[in-house]
Amino acid sequence: MTSTSTSPLTLPRPFAQLLVILALFTLSSCISEPTESFRDLSVTLTDHRGQTVTFPDDYLGSPMIIGYVYTNCPDICSLITANVNQIEGLVREANPDLTDPSAANQPSYILMTFDPARDTPEQLAKYATSFNMSEEPFHFLTGDSTAIQTVMERMRVRTSVSYDTVSASGQRVYFLSHSDKIYLLDEDASLVYEYGGSMTTPTMMANDLSNEL
Repeated sequence: MTSTSTSPLTLPRPFAQLLVILALFTLSSCISEPTESFRDLSVTLTDHRGQTVTFPDDYLGSPMIIGYVYTNCPDICSLITANVNQIEGLVREANPDLTDPSAANQPSYILMTFDPARDTPEQLAKYATSFNMSEEPFHFLTGDSTAIQTVMERMRVRTSVSYDTVSASGQRVYFLSHSDKIYLLDEDASLVYEYGGSMTTPTMMANDLSNEL
């Protein structure tokens, strides 16, 4: 009876090197370090309670979840808003000390409009109430067009008018195409993660936020 021996599979050198590079790229993509700071923005805005705030200055000291929406959005903005709401619930469930909205390490959950012409503080208050998000630690922010444009340009949130008409009553009606984003910033307003706002699971974002506490 003849025995046969097998030798270990040897990959061609270029192919082996490619596998190593791919493995290192995959590992690095799973690790996030703050890469961009928004601390210098210091933009004056107004929240849905009618209070003047400075962003991000007034929210420094604890992590921030920020979604970008407008209240007349017919589709994904409601998903972004609902995701932020779910993130807060999941983080509070995992961190019982956060049941107190005034807890020192309480994250800020921010929904910022890019349609300030229509999204007044009063309109944002109605929108927040419809999602049961009118109380702390939720903050719906608007401002004058220059301030909002400054923030959106720095945050790389893009918008364009996708539909524009005038109703029979003479009122302008328009919709916006826009970026689909939620940001996680650390306590110093540095970007930790940028998510697809309506597509990323709240559980993943809540876990990432909990790791920042």
